[in-house]
Amino acid sequence: MSFNDKYQRKPGRAHSISFSIAYVRVTEWANGEIGACRPKPDILQKALVHAEKLGDAYLIEKIYEAQALWESVDRTPTPRDVLPPTTLLAVEEAGKLLDRLQTQPYAVTNLSEGECLDIELDRYLQAMELG
Repeated sequence: MSFNDKYQRKPGRAHSISFSIAYVRVTEWANGEIGACRPKPDILQKALVHAEKLGDAYLIEKIYEAQALWESVDRTPTPRDVLPPTTLLAVEEAGKLLDRLQTQPYAVTNLSEGECLDIELDRYLQAMELG
């Protein structure tokens, strides 16, 4: 067996370099390197394939932990009290938009004739109740 035969890429063993890159990214994250963020599920899956080929038990365990975390994040709805509070600028912009919608009711969306009549009827009834 020659040197080239030994190290030549076999067709059945070939896979994209992205699996190796994913493995490196997950390794950086698992080792806690600065600037390495938690990999996304597709990267984790590619890294898992590569880690299983190499037999890296530590990284396989970290990948399973990260996959479990991603699954729990996907299943858990975000509670409203965890969302960041609105800023003053956002409230002002919302007020301006609301004022514009009230003064120009048909400018934002293309309503059908029936929907326009419904809006006019609702406004007329409101005016009758107030007056």
